[in-house]
Amino acid sequence: MRAGLKNHLKKTVKTIFSIGNSCDKRHKVITILGLKLKINRLNLKTIIEEYKIMHDKSLYIGIPDNITLQMSFNNYCNCKCKFCFEDIAQKKEDKQIIPEKWLYKYFLPLYPKTSILVPTYGEITACKEGYEYLSFIDKNYHHINIFIETNGIAFDEKWAQLASDNLMSVHFSINATNNDYFKKTVWEKDGVYDVIQKNFNRYIEILRARGGGFESFIPSVSCVFNNINYETVKEFVKQYVSRGVHVITCYYDQHEFFCTSLGYKLEEAFITAIELNRVLQGKVLVNYKIYAPTNDIEKYEAIVDAKDINVLKEKYADILELANDMNLDDIFKKQRELRKEKGKNLEPLMGITFHQAIYGDHTICHNPWSHIRLRPNGDVAYCAWSPYLLNLKSFIKKDNINWKEFFNCLYYRRARKNFKNDCYENCRQSCPALRRIPKEDYIAVNKEYREIL
Repeated sequence: MRAGLKNHLKKTVKTIFSIGNSCDKRHKVITILGLKLKINRLNLKTIIEEYKIMHDKSLYIGIPDNITLQMSFNNYCNCKCKFCFEDIAQKKEDKQIIPEKWLYKYFLPLYPKTSILVPTYGEITACKEGYEYLSFIDKNYHHINIFIETNGIAFDEKWAQLASDNLMSVHFSINATNNDYFKKTVWEKDGVYDVIQKNFNRYIEILRARGGGFESFIPSVSCVFNNINYETVKEFVKQYVSRGVHVITCYYDQHEFFCTSLGYKLEEAFITAIELNRVLQGKVLVNYKIYAPTNDIEKYEAIVDAKDINVLKEKYADILELANDMNLDDIFKKQRELRKEKGKNLEPLMGITFHQAIYGDHTICHNPWSHIRLRPNGDVAYCAWSPYLLNLKSFIKKDNINWKEFFNCLYYRRARKNFKNDCYENCRQSCPALRRIPKEDYIAVNKEYREIL
């Protein structure tokens, strides 16, 4: 009887206040008046490890040069794509824009050190604040290279003029070969596809009318393929090669391939994209690796590499003929020459939102040294493909941001330490930045790039 009463009292006391371990012993569980709070266990080993990281001088970078500032300028969109997996606001009260004070005050120390500005995820052309902001950057920080992604719906003549004046790299998410497929795989609303085509064609006309190499900035395009439009890969590439597009990206509906194994339809689309990239090598880049529907990309590349190139050229002869006078090296050279004339920063060489740098005898991903990926609510990551484990609001003190503290916090330092050791936590296996390029090859590419200039 007494033992039972004693146990009852113990249980009662534990519901009022107690501290214990979770089942997996990874967390501390604090119980207060029946409410259980689960917190990370900070054992001595963790404390020592974090102390070493925070006091490792080799991980300190101050405020870096050549920053890539990638931001979701707003969290809403003017298109309702069926395949979209972004956290897009649906209600008016949930819509957000990056705060004006951040853009025009807190970020001022970053702009002189920023090489690339990438407003993506959300639709920046859908709000007047987006146009005002990029006009501000164009006027005051013309050295910054701006890369925007758009569905094209609101990319009117005003946006086209700003983009061409600034030498922006523009990407149109077209997503269909015709209006019928657009309604089946993107959005059923009438007239949207025609508006996108009108805005796309007008921008090409503006660039070509300017002459002097401006046509090298003809926008890149992309299409999301799934089990409905998988047979249109060739037609999509053909349509845009015929209009002078030199970078075409094939995406794949993540709702499908994350839920099932790679079926024969997506497999067919994936192999077609690889074949086209091989046939058009040096003329048009058909990018098939970003958000690839499989982690076993090399398997499918090997399948395509084993095929007779002459047979593939015959298979895609009509597209190859359209690309006959196209040359990627010439196009990129002209882009760099124009950017140099306009005073653009030419330092970043290997990509827009992924970057590499030499470490030891090979390259590693360099994003934790110079990349900011930001959402309007303050969530931050060092890459668009990694989890948001930081929030910018925690660094706002006395109406300002200490950017040295930000770039050298535990989150960024730990990532730098891990990447040096080829430990890519939370990274996509298909990310091109994870390739280990030998030091000599990387130097040769950079040397060739600078000699062109």
